[in-house]
Amino acid sequence: MGSIQGSTNGESWGRDASFQVNKMRVAGLFAGIGGFELAFSQAGFSTVLLAEIDQAANAVLSKRFPDCALHKDVADVRELPPGTEVVTAGFPCQNLSMAGDKSGID
Repeated sequence: MGSIQGSTNGESWGRDASFQVNKMRVAGLFAGIGGFELAFSQAGFSTVLLAEIDQAANAVLSKRFPDCALHKDVADVRELPPGTEVVTAGFPCQNLSMAGDKSGID
């Protein structure tokens, strides 16, 4: 049993609530080395799918998330695992990144 309490404009309010924390399921597209998913994992979420084309990044993902489905290409992902509640995406930004060609957005 948890208690939810607060105040608004000097008036106190509260109610007792029973609640259960469920592990929300996360899917990561264009996952890179899984920074978003690692943060979600540390907050109690469960990563259930990752998609990343870069081989070096996949090596990191395999170590960080050994029990997670890992797709080598986001184009191979036809559907999200049942119960997926959060989708993260580190969309490619080569034209904006200091590591890319810095051509910007046309």
